[in-house]
Amino acid sequence: NTLKTAAVQIKEKLEESSQLQVSLDGQRDVFRPIAKTGSLLFFTLLDLSRINPMYKYSLPYFLELFRKALGAKQLGHAAPAERTRLLSPLLQQLVFGSVARSLLKADRLTYAMHLLHLLHPQHFGKGEWELFTGQVLVASGGGPSLPNWAHSDRAPAFAALAQALPQLAQLPFADPQWARWATSERCEVDWPPSLPPSTTAFQRIILILVLRPDRLQSALVSFVTNTLQVPSISPASSSLPEIYQQDSSAGTPILMITTAGADPSQELEDYAAREMPGRYKQLAMGGQQTKAAITMLHEAAKNGSWLCLKNLHLVVHWVPTLEKELSSLTPHDSFRLWLTTEQHPYFPTIILQQSLKVTFEAPPGLQKNLQRSYESLMHKEFVEKGPPSRAQLLFVLSWFHAVLQERRTYIPQGWTKFYEFSPADLRSAADICDSAIGLSQGTPDWVTIHGLLGSAVYGGRVDNPQDERLLHTYLQQYFSSAMLSPGSRGSIRLAPGVALPSSSTHADYVALISQLPPQDTPSLFGLPANADVAVQQRSAIYVQSTLRTLGTDPNSSTSFDREKWAAQLTPILTLWQQLTSQCEPMRNAPPGKPDAKVGQPVDTIIALEVNKAKLLLKLVDESTGAIGRVVRGTELLDASTKAQGTALAQGSVPAAWAEVWEGPSAPVPWMKQAVVKIVALCRWQQASLTGNLLDAPLRLDELLSPSFFLTALRQQTARQARVPMDSLRLACALESQLLGSVPLRVQIDGLLLQGAECAPPQGLHPLAADAPTLSVMPPLQLAWVPKEMTEPYPPDRSAVLPLYLDPDREVQLGELRMPCSGSEASWLQAGAGLFLSGAEGA
Repeated sequence: NTLKTAAVQIKEKLEESSQLQVSLDGQRDVFRPIAKTGSLLFFTLLDLSRINPMYKYSLPYFLELFRKALGAKQLGHAAPAERTRLLSPLLQQLVFGSVARSLLKADRLTYAMHLLHLLHPQHFGKGEWELFTGQVLVASGGGPSLPNWAHSDRAPAFAALAQALPQLAQLPFADPQWARWATSERCEVDWPPSLPPSTTAFQRIILILVLRPDRLQSALVSFVTNTLQVPSISPASSSLPEIYQQDSSAGTPILMITTAGADPSQELEDYAAREMPGRYKQLAMGGQQTKAAITMLHEAAKNGSWLCLKNLHLVVHWVPTLEKELSSLTPHDSFRLWLTTEQHPYFPTIILQQSLKVTFEAPPGLQKNLQRSYESLMHKEFVEKGPPSRAQLLFVLSWFHAVLQERRTYIPQGWTKFYEFSPADLRSAADICDSAIGLSQGTPDWVTIHGLLGSAVYGGRVDNPQDERLLHTYLQQYFSSAMLSPGSRGSIRLAPGVALPSSSTHADYVALISQLPPQDTPSLFGLPANADVAVQQRSAIYVQSTLRTLGTDPNSSTSFDREKWAAQLTPILTLWQQLTSQCEPMRNAPPGKPDAKVGQPVDTIIALEVNKAKLLLKLVDESTGAIGRVVRGTELLDASTKAQGTALAQGSVPAAWAEVWEGPSAPVPWMKQAVVKIVALCRWQQASLTGNLLDAPLRLDELLSPSFFLTALRQQTARQARVPMDSLRLACALESQLLGSVPLRVQIDGLLLQGAECAPPQGLHPLAADAPTLSVMPPLQLAWVPKEMTEPYPPDRSAVLPLYLDPDREVQLGELRMPCSGSEASWLQAGAGLFLSGAEGA
């Protein structure tokens, strides 16, 4: 009986245990969705360091956000199921808001899309994300044709759409409603009624990507804010009081990452004077300041004051020492350590992970720029200590400085590269202007101002001849007596509706600044109306490329997984086979025979180009063949094949390929452009062998090294004219007869133009607001002519345009003088330029 009773009790206990286990599992499963969301959120943080080494976060940082979400007021009285339903979006919002505060503005949209893709995969249909990030491989055309109203440069993107999502490519684009949509200023909202209601939000994003990339950034911002349920992709709390009161603690340093024109040190000093009067110290790092910094750190931690260590990027080798000192402290609750640094590729990881990071960037826009100048350097005492003409000159200088800085928004059309125009330049220029107007007793010495500002202060930073000429146009435009004579005959204004005050009162200039529009228009800088379109397109391209980076496996460079390689690389290998099916003539063509002593220079260069094309074709054939055999398991992996396969898997061009020809940075555009050039060079070789190469129109973008062809043409012209090569200059004309009787001339087709439109015989004319960013040039006659020869177009009715390899404006091939209306300065400010080819293809 005792055994029976014990057995029954054991059975009951087991049943109770089983029921309890089921109950516990049920309660635990309620929180499983939030656990999954939390783990995904944390791993999105780890991914960010692949975009920027400053984006590093720790598990304690994330857990603190998780605890903050758990303690949110709106969860207080909710049932468990309701708590978990509310907790996931709340945690997403907290993490996104906190992380966005530490990111550069350019990366916030990327992070939002990355977060959205991982946490809400239900918003993305099959093949849609791959199409959006540019991973759809299209060998050739076919399928529906590009709508008539779409710009021709959208053809590759439309072909990718037709292949990946044929149902979207077959929408009734011939309907006039779509043509109106193509010109809408808010196409992301004004959809044609013929768009099926079942079209998802992300499919609409893809249609904008393909047909209206100028509105993609705006559409993406709307998409992510609606889906993530956040009011904006900009952080809600970046002010110092909110950071201190809501997020900071004594044991967590506040790391302020600064950019050009944005230094929060003064704002922090002012805030500390209000919040912690007499208990704030700061120290600029550098030199022999490290010992003093440690002493000040211990004192502040002990007495509960604030300490700011500035410019840590100058002492990155010492930052680990700072971290060790921090870990040994038991600070007062009121203690706060504020740190400032610029971005640095080798900034120590631990302090980045342990800190509360906040990125400070200067607000964009001419108005904000001028406000910063008049809050700091151009303060009341400085502006009002001279006559009105001096105050006017200082405002003109501040405007000029702001124009130079804000024009960087439009790189590479605004400037060819980023120039570090700084507040120190404005300070030096103000001293020069002060001296120039003081010595002349009223009328400034304009020659001195032009010379020092153009050659030393600002010109000393500019290293591109085209940008130097652009800087000179602004100096001539702003620094003149006509600018300082408002209301008089012949006077000019800084901008329409902007009249200089006739006083030296600081408040008058501040009031004028407050009346400026908060958002700039391209015309303020002399740029065409469609320059904003190019900015939006480049921003969208950046988002796509960084999302591709986040989508690659960071461990692929150190490990080899045959299955992953097969999945990632088989489409690329197949694409190369499809593309090169038309390259058999080049494979079978005899090697070129360059003979500089006997043949003509142009024929010699074409022979070299053909040999280079054959080498390129053979190299990629062998590389892709070896990768294919490794993937199929018929060949062992060697170091060379691993390096090339890894590069392709990570979305980059193998170094061995780029050494032969440095084309686009992504492998698919590189392959497509390489094959186009290889096929075209077969035609060039045939024309060269028959002796009629220069008689037919040529496209220089079909060459692997177009600069060599131009040099060879110059050499051949010099040989025929029996003159030195350096006595010749490059000239062009829209009509052949304008070049006169030159020994050699060629017709160049397919050039692209930015910043203007061109039609013979008038030449350049301004762009319409809805014009594409690049327009096709009419055929251009090109020749090397004697330097003393009269220009085909008079200097007062023409402008010199730079000729670049592509719109990145990194490789300049020469300069061409084109006929135009208006002044040459206006075309320089418009960023007008010629290109052999467009942007990297899809």
